[in-house]
Order: sequence, then C-alpha cells, then structure tokens
Amino acid sequence: AFERLGPTFIKFGQILSLRPDVLPPEYITEFEKMQDHVPPIPFREIKKAIEEEFHKPLRQMFTSFDPTPVASASLAQVYKARLKTGETVAVKVLRPGIGRIVKEDMEVMTSLAHWCDKHKVLARIPLPQLVEEFKRWTLRELNLHYEATNLHLFRENFRNSKDVIIPKVFDNFSTEH
Repeated sequence: AFERLGPTFIKFGQILSLRPDVLPPEYITEFEKMQDHVPPIPFREIKKAIEEEFHKPLRQMFTSFDPTPVASASLAQVYKARLKTGETVAVKVLRPGIGRIVKEDMEVMTSLAHWCDKHKVLARIPLPQLVEEFKRWTLRELNLHYEATNLHLFRENFRNSKDVIIPKVFDNFSTEH
C-alpha cells in the first residue's frame, strides 16, 4: 500500500524499516523491501527541471550528462555528468513537484496517525510521534542546500583523513532543488 501511495509513503516505509525498537519484525521485513529500488522518473523531466532551475540548456553547463540515473530514491535522483572544466560530478536532483506532493502527503499522514491513535489502531506503535519526527527530517531533505552545507562541514572535518573521502560541492551548481 505504501508503494502505491507514492514517494512520501515509500520514504516513511524506508524510515520505519530502520525502527525495530518500535515495530515488530514482520513489519520491518516488509518495509525493508522499499530500501532497494525506487523506479526513476523519465530523464526529460529531470533535464527540464535542471534547465528551469539554472535558466540555461544542460549543454551550456555540462560537456556530458548520462541520462541514466546512478541512483533513484523517493525524493531525488542522482546522475553522472562532466562539467565544462572537465571534472566528473554527481548531480542530485529533486523529483519535480516533490515538495508539494510531500507536504500534501504529510497532512494525510498526520491525520491518519492521529485517527489511529484516537481509535487505538496499532496502539503499541507511537504513530503521531513517528510521523512528526519523519515530517521534520523529510522537509529538511527537500532543500538540498542543507545537504551541501553538511558536505562542506564533513569535508572540512575529514580533510586530513586518508580513510574518508567527502565529495567536493560546487556551490555555483547547488540550489535548493
């Protein structure tokens, strides 16, 4: 059912799969199935989103851009590209319209969680608290500036490490989306 409900519920299922402290093992097993793969959206939609974000064609920013995602998740997809400077980069792009979808879904989830709580459905599971925690973290994930900031911090913190490699952030290619 979560898969049919879409990306927000898939993301919630993925988070729930990491909570054996809250859910019984049979629930964890089912939710773990959502960890593996989320079908990608067509590249033409991603290309359009990037070009609208930067107000220029993809070919003006990259010498190459592989249209097949290297990763596809509930909120974003990641692609391999080459900048005009020759550097190979990972390009993470939020799914177009995902912010609106997630916010609408969060309202539904919140209502469902409170209804379940009121009617003692899944009474041993603190659904309202889980949904609230999920909402707080997921809404931050909808702004890729947070991820860029964290990468800058991690890169600085591990600059002398030979064991940890943190990707460089290209701020001129980093936006909220």
